[in-house]
Amino acid sequence: MASALARARALLPHTVGLGLALALTWGGSRELERQAEEAEPFAVHVGEAAAVLDRSAPPAGGGPSWTARITPASELERVAVRVDGRTLEPGEFDGRKARRDLDAGTLGLGLESLEPGWHFVELDLERRGGRHEGAVAPVLVGDFARPTPSPEARCDLKLSASEALLRSLVQPMLERELLPQLRAVDQLGPETELREATLELRDDALRFELEIAGVNTLAVSGVVALFIDDQSRLQAKLVTLSEVDFRGKLRNQARGAGAGGGALVAGIVAPPLAPVGAAVGWWLADDFVTDKARELVRAEVEDGLEQISGVELLPGAVELIPGQPRSRVRLGFCEQTRVRHTGVVAGLWIEPDRPEGPTRVHDLGVSGPFVVASAAAPTPAGDDADLQLDLSVDLINALLYEWTATGLLAEQLHEPAALERANAELSEWTPLRLAGLRPTRPPALSPRIDPNAAPNEADFEFGIGGLELALEGMDPADIEARWGALSVAVGGRVGLAWDADAAELNLRASLQHLSLTCVREGQNESGASGKDARIDGCFSELLDAAQVRERVDAQLQPGSAALPSVALGALLSEELGLALDALELSRPDPAHLRVSARVHLE
Repeated sequence: MASALARARALLPHTVGLGLALALTWGGSRELERQAEEAEPFAVHVGEAAAVLDRSAPPAGGGPSWTARITPASELERVAVRVDGRTLEPGEFDGRKARRDLDAGTLGLGLESLEPGWHFVELDLERRGGRHEGAVAPVLVGDFARPTPSPEARCDLKLSASEALLRSLVQPMLERELLPQLRAVDQLGPETELREATLELRDDALRFELEIAGVNTLAVSGVVALFIDDQSRLQAKLVTLSEVDFRGKLRNQARGAGAGGGALVAGIVAPPLAPVGAAVGWWLADDFVTDKARELVRAEVEDGLEQISGVELLPGAVELIPGQPRSRVRLGFCEQTRVRHTGVVAGLWIEPDRPEGPTRVHDLGVSGPFVVASAAAPTPAGDDADLQLDLSVDLINALLYEWTATGLLAEQLHEPAALERANAELSEWTPLRLAGLRPTRPPALSPRIDPNAAPNEADFEFGIGGLELALEGMDPADIEARWGALSVAVGGRVGLAWDADAAELNLRASLQHLSLTCVREGQNESGASGKDARIDGCFSELLDAAQVRERVDAQLQPGSAALPSVALGALLSEELGLALDALELSRPDPAHLRVSARVHLE
C-alpha cells in the first residue's frame, strides 16, 4: 500500500502540471475558434458536476436518471454520447433509457441498469478540422450506508480454519510446548512421550483426549465449553471430565502398600480372612489413587481454564495508522464468531471512530459510505480448504469514506508536497498555481464479475469523481471566468492475482479513465430554483493527446515493481510451519473477496 501511495504522489504533479501548463494556450485557441464560428460557446449544464444517484431513494416517477441541458441547443444533435466508453446509437434515444429533446437541448439517461459504482458520461462534439470539444460527467450509482446502532450483526473480516487443520496442529504444538515441562517431572521422567492427542470440535465446545506415557502413564478425556462474551473476552468452562487412567510405578507402589495393610488388619482379627482383606485393601488403595489423580487433574484443568477465561481478545479501539487519531476504529467480534463442528470461525466488525474534539470534515454529499448489497453471508471453510479469509469490500469503502471526509487520505498522499512539486513545474509555464485539493464525493470500490477473467484473479472497479483542485496566481475573477474549478475524475480496476510459481499474492491495477473538467457553479440561467453546474472539457482532451493516461496506466500494469506483493507461501512457512499446496481467489457474493488455501505441515 505504501508503494502504491508513493507512486500516486509522484504521478499527481506531472498529470495536473502538464494540463495546467497547456490551459492558457488552448483557452486562447478555443476563443478564436468561437469568434470565427460566431457561435455560442458549447456548454453542458447539470444539477451537480459529480452526481450521486442513490438507488434506495429514487426520484419520483422512476429509477436513477441523469439529465443535462446543452447550450446552444442546436448542437445537441451532433453530440456523441458515451457511457463508460460505449457510444449510444441514435435509435436508443427514444425510450426510457435515453431521451433527447432537440428543441429544448435536453438530454436524459436512465441509469437503473448500471452496476453500482462510479460511471462516466462523456459528451463529445466534433469541431472543424477534426478537433473535439466536450465534457465528462462522473456519476456515482449505488446505495449508501446509514449509521447503525448494532454493528455486531455484520462481519467485515472473517477467518475460518477447518477441523482437519486444527487437528494436524494440535500434536506438534503439544510436543513442542508441553513435553519439555512434563519430562522435568519426577513422576514422568525424561523419556515421557505423547502417545495420543486428539481434538474433536463440537458446536461451541471441544472434546479432547490426552495420553502421556513415562515412568507413569496418564490418560484423560473431557469436554470444554468455549464462547466469547459481550466484552470480547474468552470464556472456557470444563463441562465433563472422564475417569483418569493412572498407571505405572507410582500406582503399583500405592497398590502394594494398600494390600499389605489390609492383610495385616484382617490377619489380626481373623487369619482365615487375610486373602479377602488383601483384596479389599488393594481396591481401596487403587480407588484412592484414581480419585486423587482425577481430583488433581480436574483442579489443574479448571485452574488453567480459569487463567485464560476473561482474557480480553480484542482492544476496544485501535489506530490503523499508528500515531493518526483519525485512523482510529472500534472493533469487536461479530455474531458468526464461534467454534463449530466443521471448524473455527473468527469474525470482526470494524467501525471508524472519529476522535473527540473539533475535526474538520468534508461534506461528501451522501448519507454514508458506499455499500455493496450482499445476498448471503460467507460460509465456513469447506472440505476443499484448510484456511479461508473473507474480506468485505464495504469495510474498505467505509474506511475510504471516513479518511476522505476527515482529510486523512489526502494527508497520506502528502498533498502539500505534491502541490509544491506541481507548482514548481508550473512556474516555468504559467502564473497559475494549485492552492489545494477538496473532495466533494467519496471514492468507491465496486465488484465487477468478469466471466472472462483468468483463474485466481479477483478484480474490483475503483473510482472517484468531483475531486476539485483550487487555482490561484491570477485575478480570481479571471480564473473563475476562464476555468472555474478544476475537477478530476479517475476510474480503473484494482485486484489481487495469485502467482502459484512464486507463491505470491500480487496487487494488480489498471487505469481505464482519467479526465479533467472545468466546473462553474451558479443559478439556473432560466431563473428557476436549484443549482446549475456548467461543465466543459477544459484541457482534458490535450491530456489524452499527450498520452498521460497511458503513461499512468503503464505504471499500474501487472508486474510493475511499484505495486506491493505478499510472499504468502514464505510467510506461512516461517510463522506457522505450514506449506501452501494451493490457493484460490473468489467472490462468494458481491460484497466479499475470499482467499482459500490448502496447507499441510512441513
